[in-house]
Amino acid sequence: MAKGFKFKLEPVLRLRELREEEVKNELGQVIRKINNLLESISKYKEEIQYYFNRYEQSESNRGEMTSGLRQYMPEFLISHYDKIKKCKSEIQELEKTKSELIKKLASAKGQVKIFSNLREKKFQEFKKVYTTKLANEIEEFTILKGGKND
Repeated sequence: MAKGFKFKLEPVLRLRELREEEVKNELGQVIRKINNLLESISKYKEEIQYYFNRYEQSESNRGEMTSGLRQYMPEFLISHYDKIKKCKSEIQELEKTKSELIKKLASAKGQVKIFSNLREKKFQEFKKVYTTKLANEIEEFTILKGGKND
């Protein structure tokens, strides 16, 4: 009984666990990219709002828009709206990737669960056999020892 429990499919289980971790890491990176894009969109919207506020201030203070704002405002707006549109399209692509990764993760978790359950089942069988053998050995020793303690 010197040998302990050894699960023969342990390398396969570890490989499945590594694959699960890889998918989790990929999913985390995709979610981080999505969050960064959402932050960029909000930053672009804040910049647009800031320049609209500046435009309103220059209108109210001077009665007309300053020449710099008048000249560059349309280009500024177009570029920022294009950036927002580009970010939104990237988010849509990343959302598709995210949903695929979630499916992969579910599959990977299922495979790990199968092997984990199998390992647990084999361990319980080993434990049952081990305790039975141990009980038999203890019984044998007590029989051999017999009446020496009496």
